Amino acid sequence: MGNRISNIVARFNQPFPEKKSFKHVVNSAFWVGLFITAFLYFFRPYGFQNARFSIVGYTIIFGLITFVTIILFEWVVTNWVGLSRDNDNWTLWKWLVLTLVLIFCISIGNYLFMLYLENTSFSFNGLFQMIISTFVLGLFPTVISGLLIQINAIKKNEKQALKLQPQKVAANQSANTIKLLGQNTDQFIEFTSDQLLFVEAQSNYVSVALIEDEALRKESIRNTIQNVHNQIPSNLLVRCHRSYLVNPMKIISVRGNAQGLRLTIDGLLNDEIPVSRSYMKSINEKLSALKQDS
Repeated sequence: MGNRISNIVARFNQPFPEKKSFKHVVNSAFWVGLFITAFLYFFRPYGFQNARFSIVGYTIIFGLITFVTIILFEWVVTNWVGLSRDNDNWTLWKWLVLTLVLIFCISIGNYLFMLYLENTSFSFNGLFQMIISTFVLGLFPTVISGLLIQINAIKKNEKQALKLQPQKVAANQSANTIKLLGQNTDQFIEFTSDQLLFVEAQSNYVSVALIEDEALRKESIRNTIQNVHNQIPSNLLVRCHRSYLVNPMKIISVRGNAQGLRLTIDGLLNDEIPVSRSYMKSINEKLSALKQDS
């Protein structure tokens, strides 16, 4: 019993995938609204005795309320709240909490429509009943859909990670010296090509991770990650994320989770580098080329 509870807790603490382009939001809102319309039409949990509309019109309006609320809610969360959901800290339980808040907002919209529909005055008892009814309708499908989305994303990304597992590349016997210039002309970092692990953007600076005498060393320089990319030979770095460039010859394993792919870098065994969906193709091409050359 204890193991089952631990497994459930672990599942809810795992990363949750988010695809929040406007097109995806509208598409999701449409299908959820359509489900609500169909459910109300066939099961009619609220009754239609005092409806001012036909049954079809009645259910379509409830579906439209859901559709519009989802789009507005997502706009507020993204543009006003600025909630970050593209990292491993965005877990299944956090997604469920946010979705429950969305269901609450939908219940408010439903209640306001019911007031108009039945020509009645506001009451906390009526509002409470609508909130309970909306949660009863939406809670179970929400939990199940969240689990399915997470499981499918994990399977998809694990399969992709298996295809990308790098092969051992022979060490470069003729390492070149690289002088990386900062935006200030008197600032630079000098290292050899076989020392370079990855580059990380940090506000107005970039952090260059180097391996020296089997020890990790990081140096910062004032510059942009794009300018750094332009200064270093293209075969030494590949973009995997808006904030990261990695040396493909230092990638020792690729792992998939619900959020996407994670790279383990030689000399950086306790941390992983994220791979954004938009850069998966370039990572795939670079690792495939290394396999062919090895």
